[in-house]
Amino acid sequence: MIDQIAGAASNVQIVLTGYLYIVGESQCRAGEFDALNHLADYMRDQQKAKVDELKRSGIAVAGS
Repeated sequence: MIDQIAGAASNVQIVLTGYLYIVGESQCRAGEFDALNHLADYMRDQQKAKVDELKRSGIAVAGS
């Protein structure tokens, strides 16, 4: 899908934004907040890998 967008709009730049931690340091009712924050780190790392992959393929993309 990203290739289709880039092909249809030659001046497009894809911007991926990151996520903050899902919960803070204080206790919450969500339970395992360390696991949730680990998932947020995982999402960040996967997103960065995708940004790097797209840049290598020549697609204009920015990520944070």
